[in-house]
Parts: sequence; structure tokens; C-alpha cells
Amino acid sequence: MDLMQSDLITRNEAGVAEGRPSTSGEATTSNNWKLPRKLRSCIYEMVLRVPHPIYLFQETDDLVEAFAPEKPAQWHALLHVSKKINFEASAVLYRTNKFSLLEMSPKEVVLLRHFLNGIGPRNASSISYFCVSFPYIESRPENCQIRADSAEMLAVLEEKCTGLKTLELVIHSKNCGWFTCDNANTTQYVLKMLSHIDVKLKGIVSIEQVCIRVHSGALQFSISDHMRHLGWKVLA
Repeated sequence: MDLMQSDLITRNEAGVAEGRPSTSGEATTSNNWKLPRKLRSCIYEMVLRVPHPIYLFQETDDLVEAFAPEKPAQWHALLHVSKKINFEASAVLYRTNKFSLLEMSPKEVVLLRHFLNGIGPRNASSISYFCVSFPYIESRPENCQIRADSAEMLAVLEEKCTGLKTLELVIHSKNCGWFTCDNANTTQYVLKMLSHIDVKLKGIVSIEQVCIRVHSGALQFSISDHMRHLGWKVLA
């Protein structure tokens, strides 16, 4: 598996794979530091932005790992040039890339917490795009209620990812199988659920766009139409 690991990758106290800045490059960065901040940011983005999402997963309880398809060799080496560049460029890395959790509820929120705690509050607040599972709604027709782990997920994103602009929600058979059911009673319940979730999402004031991606089945037209009515973007 093509993991973002090298001899410069270490683990911090939270157990998240991260780069260890090299002190040997400190003296070589003085000329680069004279470049305008905007130009430096453009350079960081050209080097650190990858074409596909960065997928996060956990095979052990104490380490969050990452997989980035088609990443250039040593694409994050820039972060190890100096402490100054690491401080400035790491924010660009988290701001310009898409992050996706390879875990499903209820373990998903555990992975999210470990990842965000590991990268620290500054990097967490730089993340602009996150992909997580669609919130799981408990089957209570008389009272729509988001399951505890899904509610916690939204709360963590609101608290720690203060720069989050786009939230992509993935629909799959294990969390929203009834979204693809052709049943009038089920459809009405789903529409009620969507409006309830929309209120929760609007509570995360930084979010500008909600995207919906379906991994299994096809959404009923009335459901996808209601999602668009709420302002959500339904991805192909």
C-alpha cells in the first residue's frame, strides 16, 4: 500500500504519522523567505496539493495512517526543509487537499478525533474539505434524531475544523440504505430526516457547500431533488 511514509516520518505523542522538520535546511531558506507571502503560498500549493483525496485509516489504535493515490515521490519533503517552511507550508497542505475517512460509524468519529488531535489545532483549523459518512438517523418516525456517534462527528468538525468550507457526505448501504428504497412511506420519512440534518449542518457556520456522494444504489428522484432544494450538491 502506497502510504505517506518515509525515513523522515515519525509519530508524535498522539500517534499520528507526521513529518519531522530538518534543521539542516535552515540556512538555505533565507533567500526563499524574501519572496512575497502570496507567491510562497502558490509554490507550496503547487508542490503539496495532490489530485485525489488523502484517505485516512487506522489499523492500530495508536496510529492514524494516510494513503494518497498518485502522489509524487517524496511530495511532502518540502515540509522538512526548515521549521519556518514547515510552519507555513503545513497550513497550505491541509487547506488545499481533500481528506476522507476510510472508516464507517461508529468507529469513524474515533478516527476523526485521533487525526485532528494528532495534527494539532492550527492544522485542523486549516482543513477546508472533509469527506465523512452521511449522518445516521435513528429509526424513530415520531422524532428524527441523529445517532450519538454521528452527532459527535458533526460536533467535532464544528469545534476543531473552523476553516471547513466543503463537507462531503457519503451515502452507503450501512448508513442510509433506505435512501434508495422505492417506498412512499420510507421516502416521506427520509425527506423529514434530510430537513432535520440540514438544520444541524447549518449550525456549522463555516460550511459553504454540502456535497452528497452515493456509493451504493441510486437515490430516489424525490430524495435527490429535495437535497438540491436544500442547497446540497449531489455528485455523480
